[in-house]
Amino acid sequence: MGAFDTSFMYINYIEKNYLKETEEENKNKVAKFLNGLIRYKVTSNIMNLLLIAIYLKIFNFNFAMYFKSNIFSFVLSVIILILLQTFVKVIAKKNIYKTLLFTIDFIDVLSLLIFPIVLIVEFLYKKFNNIFNDGDDVNERDITEEDIRNIINYANNNEVEKEEKEMIHSIFTFTDTTVKEIMTPRTSIIAYDKEETLEEVWNDIIEHEFSRIPLYNESIDDICGVMYTKDLLKFKDRKIKLKELMKNIVYVPETVTLTYMLEFFRQKQQHMAIIIDEYGGTLGLITIEDLLEEIVGEIRDEYDIEEENFKSISENVYELLGETLVDEINEKYELDIEESEEYDTISGYIQYKLERVANENDKVINDGYIIQVLKVDNKKIEKVKLIIKR
Repeated sequence: MGAFDTSFMYINYIEKNYLKETEEENKNKVAKFLNGLIRYKVTSNIMNLLLIAIYLKIFNFNFAMYFKSNIFSFVLSVIILILLQTFVKVIAKKNIYKTLLFTIDFIDVLSLLIFPIVLIVEFLYKKFNNIFNDGDDVNERDITEEDIRNIINYANNNEVEKEEKEMIHSIFTFTDTTVKEIMTPRTSIIAYDKEETLEEVWNDIIEHEFSRIPLYNESIDDICGVMYTKDLLKFKDRKIKLKELMKNIVYVPETVTLTYMLEFFRQKQQHMAIIIDEYGGTLGLITIEDLLEEIVGEIRDEYDIEEENFKSISENVYELLGETLVDEINEKYELDIEESEEYDTISGYIQYKLERVANENDKVINDGYIIQVLKVDNKKIEKVKLIIKR
């Protein structure tokens, strides 16, 4: 009964139609179930009550023979019942569709045995539902995020491609992710002093090939505007100061979500924003491209130089970029590198473990792996070697 209740609970309107269309071998069984949802649920509830009553009567009597206290034996019976129900529901939740199809015939037999009671309860249920729900279809309910996730998870690869599944899951996490989690950190921002001349930074601009570059007052903690590189074509005089090319830039706190950020960009008609910390300093930078990449994955144009986050050196030996996320490494190599709110990347993990600024050839040794720093540039870990012990 518990297994049937659990599978029933996770079958929503769309899933019902999904079953109807895809379960060819059990089409008649599924169709009968879909046409009698109330009867099945009523039968299940009635049998649950009867079984619980019988269970408590039998087990309470047996325990009472060993324990003098009736209260103690009753409490023990209830605890065992709860544990059994929980175990059955956990198993059923992992196999929702199989559980449902397996238990339909069993529920059919039970509904025939207690048919008069089922008929009366079903009639009363429909009457009360019509009164309180204004005649709405009792078999339908609002579709939730979990419902859609279940449909995608149970769909096979012929119906939904792996990339499509990942994209749909990315849309759901999009709402809960903050800009701080995907921003370009302060140390990686390319920005110029607004008092510099175009001539002084010309070669650097050509090297980085960014379409937008932040400008600051004396310090990167005081970013005051942005320069569009396309505007450089309008000026032949390279002695001009960058502040004459400066446009307004927008600022957001680190706590805003990606959903808010996308709407913010749309309203402000901007493609870049500076993320500030609680003290008003520059924490990072985010672009509209960063937001899109969270849904569709990495976007590269013809000028981007692709550098792999994961590079195989030999068997169980890999070269990783310092900015590679710890959770990505754990997922790819089935490791259990410690994750923490203190850091996101493998370079952050190394600094956290060393409790100091890392140097080349520094190592973090664990039972299952060794991480060695390969390259450090201006205190930033650029590359590391991962050796997995198999």
